[in-house]
Amino acid sequence: MQREKRISPLNRIHNLIFLHTSQPGAAISNTETTWLPDQHRPLWHRLSSRLALHPSRLPHSKPKPHLYRPGHTKPAYSLLALSPLVLTLLLTAIVLSGCAGFPGGLGKGGPDKEARPSAEEEQAAAQEEAPELEVDPYQSISNSMAAGDPTEAVNKFEQAYSKDPDSPETQLLYSSLLISVGKAAEAETVLQKLVENDQADADALYNLALAKGMQGKAAEQAALLKQAIDKDPDHAPAHATLGELYLEKKELDKAQQQFAKSIDANPDNFIARTGYGHVLIRKKEYEEAVTQLDRAVELKPNYPFSYVDRAKAKSSSGDINGALADLTEAVKLDPDHYWNYIDRGKLRLYVNNLEKAYADFNRAAELRPDYFLSYVYRGGAHEDLEKTEAALSDYRKVAELRPDYYPIYQPYALLAFNQKNYSEAAKAFASHYERYKEDHSHGLMAAASYYLAGEQEKGDRYIKKHIDQMPRDTYMYDAARTFIEKGYDNHLIAKLNSEKKITIKTRALFYAALYYELQGNLGLARKYYLEVDEANLYGLIETRLAEAKLENTFDEPAQTTDPAQATNPAEPDKSDKSGTSEKPTPQSNEIE
Repeated sequence: MQREKRISPLNRIHNLIFLHTSQPGAAISNTETTWLPDQHRPLWHRLSSRLALHPSRLPHSKPKPHLYRPGHTKPAYSLLALSPLVLTLLLTAIVLSGCAGFPGGLGKGGPDKEARPSAEEEQAAAQEEAPELEVDPYQSISNSMAAGDPTEAVNKFEQAYSKDPDSPETQLLYSSLLISVGKAAEAETVLQKLVENDQADADALYNLALAKGMQGKAAEQAALLKQAIDKDPDHAPAHATLGELYLEKKELDKAQQQFAKSIDANPDNFIARTGYGHVLIRKKEYEEAVTQLDRAVELKPNYPFSYVDRAKAKSSSGDINGALADLTEAVKLDPDHYWNYIDRGKLRLYVNNLEKAYADFNRAAELRPDYFLSYVYRGGAHEDLEKTEAALSDYRKVAELRPDYYPIYQPYALLAFNQKNYSEAAKAFASHYERYKEDHSHGLMAAASYYLAGEQEKGDRYIKKHIDQMPRDTYMYDAARTFIEKGYDNHLIAKLNSEKKITIKTRALFYAALYYELQGNLGLARKYYLEVDEANLYGLIETRLAEAKLENTFDEPAQTTDPAQATNPAEPDKSDKSGTSEKPTPQSNEIE
């Protein structure tokens, strides 16, 4: 007979949600154990807080990466006590030797590009439509963006110092310079004196808010931002920073209001455009999000994460080619950023560009060989490319690096089982069942794998240990008793002869076939494997396993030992959606 198209292992990995539930009242669970190892990206592009000063006072220049040298110490003397020439040379040396965490984060709060998301965070629901690149928790970029170029800050400070070293403006510029090199506490001391002397204008309050934020004092930061806005209602940076604070707390309406006010005051405020776009993505207003992020890209075309943000909005709105183009640009601008390869690989997978998806996952594995997620996806790619041993190697690596990442154990177990690595498959099935205790099919497969590996006692012990957690009115319980109780197969087959629901019957028949294979009754085993395969229920692991059995073990017809045990065909269960074939994936039309 003509079979339906076999589901790609990598598409199974990408498109399935690992929720494991039993259908109430069903004799056997109709739900396949499925999952999506969708990476929850860490705080991927939010660069810490921001330095204050109105754009007219301190231009927003492109941030300079990798400027901080650990161990750099502050001079023991006051910078303001030095001559302008010595001061300029010293401050330039500070800048060239490095800013504290800039742009990866000016002090506390900078994004950790290498941060590890939790296993629970990575277990996101899959989409039947185009995959939505996950929107990560927002983290402020204000300090890094407003700090701009520290060299420019040095020049402005030098000019102000030469005119009036003790003026509030000079002190303000000095605080900006301190913030730009990550010295938040020192900046706070300078600014606090302005406040005490009643010389603090809106810019000074804004800088003080930034210094507080860099030290993790969010409540004080918010209060100071509101004071700055009270002094200057059109202070665009203060509105934008306050919007970020609301966004970090997921108060989307308040954040949107502040970003809008910032844009009204200064349409070229990059922080406001970026934050506004992020709010709109959260609200699923993707087209407007793209509009805001278009402007952010125009303002800072060399900032890679603006393209990443826009890719998320475009992907969610169905513009996959646009999202791919943006991620490719982000990769060009930041070729060593792990998560961009993961995201682009997922989209390439969606458009069936398997070779390029594999290249992305492979590059991610090269960048971070001790991080598990690239091996999840690369293993699926290897499986699709029929590189079975390479796929198994990747799945083993995932289990080694993150043994608590339970979604890997199903594809790992299935592949090991089909390769007849039965002891390995037993452990993987058991690990899956340990986490998803109502997914009894994997408990049965763990025991059966022990049996096929010649470990009869382990198989018996495993079933006896877990059979009580299987509901007694289900076929899973009947199948478990069949493996350990001689003659119980007659009861199982008798029940199946009267079963009308095709999904329930098909799944139970697979375990009957497996039992007869173990008993050496290969004719009856092949007959039942064929019935499972010909049911064409490609949402079931039993179908995939039966197909593999027929291809790898039962390639030649065998004589049925007991034809009387043949079962009657079941009627299609129209209410059972798991029996339908998987939705065809779109054809590749990637434009890059």
